Amino acid sequence: MNYSKYLWGISLLSSTSFAESMMYETIDIYDVVGDDFKNKNILIKEKKQSNNIADFLKDDPEITIKRKSNYGDNGDTLLIRGQGGNRIALNIDGHNINSLGQMGGSYIDFGTISMDNIEKIEVLKGGSSVEYGNVLGGVINAYTKSPEEKPYFSIYGTLGGWDADNYYNIRTSYSQRFGNFGISIGASHQESDEYLWNNDYKSDSISAKLYYFTPNDGELSLGIIHSDTTRGVVKTNRQSTNPNTPLYNQKISNKYPLSLGETFAGESGANRAFSVVGEGANSNKRKNLFDIAYSQPINKNLTIDLSAYANREDRDEKNYADTSLVGGTSLNNGDLVMQRDIEMDRSYGYKSKATITLDNHNILLGVQRRVLRSGENVINFINTQYNGNAGGGGNKNNSVGIVNEGTDIQLDGIFISDTYFLNEKLELNIGARYDNYEIDMPNGGETFTQSEDKISPKLGLVYTPNAKDSYGIYLYQMFRAPGATEAYHYTVGRDALSELESKNLKAEKADALDLIYRHSFSGRSIFQASIFYYDVDDYLLFKTPISGGRYAYNVDNATFFGVSMNSFYEINDYFALKGGFSYQEAKKEGDALDPNNRMDKLDYIPDLKINAGFEWKVTPKIKTDFLVTYIGERYYQRTIDDVEKLSGYTTVDASVQYELAKGAVVELYAENIMDENYEEVFGYPTAGTIIGASFKYVF
Repeated sequence: MNYSKYLWGISLLSSTSFAESMMYETIDIYDVVGDDFKNKNILIKEKKQSNNIADFLKDDPEITIKRKSNYGDNGDTLLIRGQGGNRIALNIDGHNINSLGQMGGSYIDFGTISMDNIEKIEVLKGGSSVEYGNVLGGVINAYTKSPEEKPYFSIYGTLGGWDADNYYNIRTSYSQRFGNFGISIGASHQESDEYLWNNDYKSDSISAKLYYFTPNDGELSLGIIHSDTTRGVVKTNRQSTNPNTPLYNQKISNKYPLSLGETFAGESGANRAFSVVGEGANSNKRKNLFDIAYSQPINKNLTIDLSAYANREDRDEKNYADTSLVGGTSLNNGDLVMQRDIEMDRSYGYKSKATITLDNHNILLGVQRRVLRSGENVINFINTQYNGNAGGGGNKNNSVGIVNEGTDIQLDGIFISDTYFLNEKLELNIGARYDNYEIDMPNGGETFTQSEDKISPKLGLVYTPNAKDSYGIYLYQMFRAPGATEAYHYTVGRDALSELESKNLKAEKADALDLIYRHSFSGRSIFQASIFYYDVDDYLLFKTPISGGRYAYNVDNATFFGVSMNSFYEINDYFALKGGFSYQEAKKEGDALDPNNRMDKLDYIPDLKINAGFEWKVTPKIKTDFLVTYIGERYYQRTIDDVEKLSGYTTVDASVQYELAKGAVVELYAENIMDENYEEVFGYPTAGTIIGASFKYVF
């Protein structure tokens, strides 16, 4: 399907106002005001664990959660319409905080971004907005609470656990405006025991934003987010990496469930100091995220917005000896065998945009630049006796010092849009976005370079026949540049496999269609249905051939189709029903490493997701929440010749909330009440039933 010849006849662009009215889905975090059910006097969104942004999105029928563990998973844990962290963007107050991943994999590390003083989350599905480039799945925008003259303070805490293992999370925020100045701050602390072997977790975060409000309604802000997170690397809990082999370490199997374990990213499995995880192995990650923004109305028809950000992320990794798995050494269990420091992220970017209102037109135009840059990867220590000999040129025994100097990717974008109100019922959104990228990556004694550009047209039409019904249709194109991790693993695969040596690295280019219908009932009741279809040329995959290794390359084409419905209906002031449904199908073609089409599906996308439940206000101060969720079967191509099927599963969650006083709510909750045994990621069982309590106070 190619819409280009239809779209190029018009000046094409997506519009911010259209996205806000139809494509955005907004979650308000703080809901502790009012005196009745409609005004939500008891918390609705901030419930159960509520540890990070992903927890607020997991019930959406078009969003899939895939975690190795409930706490501290720094993998690619969230998919929007089948697209993972390298194809979606997470912004906090416009500041992009996607993790580069270096050699491991690009992802969004939700665990290092707490909810300290976040008050609202918006989800834009797809790539219909011109303002956000380099995405396929969508954009998650989180916003901190803007200060007002009345002081605002909140404290939230939750604790719970599974079996004898526990977790807790506490966070607080404060904001206030003092004349032309304002402040918004937040802090949090999280800890979790190990559920899988060695995957304990601890994280501290603090955020602060200073504001200056100009006399002519402008706003200048300066912000910083700091986090310090230590995560235990999951230790293999079976003697065989074949999941169908029933052998495992009997000594520890009664304490920790069987799992496949992890390795330190980007290294050959034969290097045992990186691939054989010992007790106490951990990754310590320190993030500092800086941003500055200025918004200024010039007159009633023109507003200028300027913003810039810088990310600094460092990771220190340590591994310790396990002499039961690596014998023939003079080491003792727990001896240090590897330490390395990685300058994970040195990215920065800036954006300027103008919003113009002229008669029946709302015009948006702007430019932006993002420089995705990683720093040095330094091995400080490696025990050569423990490490052995990887062979094939992959041995790391002589690699103490700087291993590589990182990657530099420059992304430039220019965007313009016009929302044209044809009449009271019909709204046209037209425009285009221009994107260009350049990759500069050290590769052995050479430098790998790559560049590409594209203009992506966008078109939207919204029909609102009455106050309750809206219909929307989008036709648009998307463009996504390869990331640093994909470029690195592409060069490795190109040099290692004959099937890939003639394939060039290409950007992804997609034609897309979105259809949306929304109906509003009285009160908060709403029904929404959507259909989406993506046709993506040169889709980038990570795959492992039977011979081993992990390589990135383009397949010829991938298609994504989905149908979803979501509803919330208040029967009366005390009882409301809620439910959602989605069917998704994703397929690939032209896979050079899978010429026999061993699997034509794409990893981890469920065919069905269904949830249904209710909210019941038992008394003016007591409310219950109940939800049943079914996730359909998923597939995972572990190696080219090894396709794993993950069975569907059903979970039941429930909670009871009690309003102690105005602004104070306590909750008891249980997740996976039926103790369903399932996996979100192949080889990593979930924790089973979780029981906990939370408290929230806002004044």
